[in-house]
Amino acid sequence: MADTSRSLTFDEPLHVRMMRSLKERLESGEWTTSEQLPTEGELGAAYGVSRSTVRMALKLLESQGLVRTRRGSGTFVTALGSQVSAGLQELRSTTETIRQQGFEAGATCRTAEKRVITAEAAENLGLDPDSEVLYLERSFQADHRTVAYCYEEIIDGIFSGPYEPSQFNGSMFDLLRSRGISTPAYASTAIHAVHDETIAWGPDRPAEPLYLLLRQAHFDREGGPVIYSRNYFVEGAFHFSVLRVS
Repeated sequence: MADTSRSLTFDEPLHVRMMRSLKERLESGEWTTSEQLPTEGELGAAYGVSRSTVRMALKLLESQGLVRTRRGSGTFVTALGSQVSAGLQELRSTTETIRQQGFEAGATCRTAEKRVITAEAAENLGLDPDSEVLYLERSFQADHRTVAYCYEEIIDGIFSGPYEPSQFNGSMFDLLRSRGISTPAYASTAIHAVHDETIAWGPDRPAEPLYLLLRQAHFDREGGPVIYSRNYFVEGAFHFSVLRVS
């Protein structure tokens, strides 16, 4: 009999629903690196689905680098399956993503000051080039290990001065909510691979300064500009995935 606690009730193809459930279990730490998952038969019985559905769900997980199937041996959790991971299609704060993966999240701000907006941010947010913004430089930790560095420009008026860096040691989305401000509804994102020795700071900055850079222009539900950010994720410490289904 199928385990009703593993029922799949979302409006998506069955194998995609199962993949999402298994991914949540991986991210919660139910299985660790190199540990073998239950067999296709066991998973099928637990979810009440056919072996072909299980096989397709596992293939989706494998395409994201989270598991590896060894013919004749079974399916095993990869190192990526136990690292911080996030779907590039998901819009949430970095700290929320880290917490969701089961890690202790931290955010440390070293700079908070009013500045004239950069030309890059003005162009992407549709603001005048002489607009003023709140400029932040922050680092993000997962289990006390720095996994990302962020440079943010926030439209004037959301936060009032004087600014103390310690005010911004946390999730930006949580900070916005605490002021009764809706979090960004969507973001336009450009992705680059970057090698830059000037990005990181602090005692645990990476020896190899290679990053995945997300340039993001955030907007509210009415299309109003909120934040422009450059997020540098340390290579090998933060795994992103893209799910493509037909």
